[in-house]
Amino acid sequence: MTIDYGHPLGPAPPPQRDQTGCGTIVAVGCAVVLAIVILTIAVVTTFSFRLAKSSEVYRQALQRAANDPQVIALLGSPVEARWWVSGGLQFSRGEGGRAHFTIPLEGPKGRARLHVRAVREQAKWRFTMLEVRPENGGARIELSP
Repeated sequence: MTIDYGHPLGPAPPPQRDQTGCGTIVAVGCAVVLAIVILTIAVVTTFSFRLAKSSEVYRQALQRAANDPQVIALLGSPVEARWWVSGGLQFSRGEGGRAHFTIPLEGPKGRARLHVRAVREQAKWRFTMLEVRPENGGARIELSP
């Protein structure tokens, strides 16, 4: 029996391709663009929430709800605002404007949402709707304007 050492066993391996690194460059580029988009969204969202929460109408509405006896009976004390505020503020030329937003509330006994609608006339906010709606579906509490 003779052994031929000149021929390898099995099929020949495929030839290796030259790697240029284009795939890596594209992946890193996409990751950087995605990170920039996510960071931009986070900054805009944080700025918007801070703007809304620092507004006079937000503070007035939250104070009215937190000090209302019916709201305290429903949620317990202290009544605090949670993080996510939805809605908007619009200011017009001069001293006018409009506000409509929802503030999530929380207390030791439960959660609710404070729905706010207000108009600003002559540099003063006037509430057209100020209502607390429990998350459990209980009766709504209208806070007197």
